[in-house]
Amino acid sequence: MGLGGSWMEKIMIIFGFVMVALYLVIGAILMFFRVFDYVPKEIRVIFGFFFTMYGVFRLVRLIQKVNELND
Repeated sequence: MGLGGSWMEKIMIIFGFVMVALYLVIGAILMFFRVFDYVPKEIRVIFGFFFTMYGVFRLVRLIQKVNELND
């Protein structure tokens, strides 16, 4: 999978993948680990779910952008 485009586009795509990973990790931490015990479990699960869904949304958009650059 070669990335077309300028060097700035390549850096932004790499940054996008890093951010997707960060959103997914934060979502998993909030939902499955007891790191923030002072926050009620229901709130942690809700925020974890939204972080995870936003990460998936950003991943889909990023894949579309990479495919667009390769065409």
